[in-house]
Amino acid sequence: MAPGLNEMLLWHGTSAAAAKAIATDGFLVKSTFSHGRRFGDGVYLAEDLSKSLSYCKESDGISYVLLCRATCGRIHYTEEMHATKAHVQAKALGLTCVLANPDQKGPREYILFEADQVYPEYIVEFTKKGHAKVSGVFAGGSGGAGDDVCLESQ
Repeated sequence: MAPGLNEMLLWHGTSAAAAKAIATDGFLVKSTFSHGRRFGDGVYLAEDLSKSLSYCKESDGISYVLLCRATCGRIHYTEEMHATKAHVQAKALGLTCVLANPDQKGPREYILFEADQVYPEYIVEFTKKGHAKVSGVFAGGSGGAGDDVCLESQ
């Protein structure tokens, strides 16, 4: 691993359809999206699972979250509540990611500018009863079908 990659495991909350599309085709970074623009264009990831769960759209009582391997690289830090041009400022400085920590209170979000900076490693399905099903997205080229694990919290 090259120094300075700032590789992290981060969460991305989404819908069932989007989770499957991302697992198949990867993330899309567009400036025309109507959501996820609080800190500019990019792939929005969080270090706090509850933050990502707040973005989920339930489907049949299940919330879908991706656990992603992210290479954040050189990071632009902001404590502003909204900074829709943060990605522009960061790119002008040769940086590859925004770390947003509103009012130093969090939860912190990472905004990565390029889809190839993010690898969706697992799809995690949560139910309100505290059950989770973990599926490897690309594990061994099998789509992770053989890597499913069921977890239950007591």
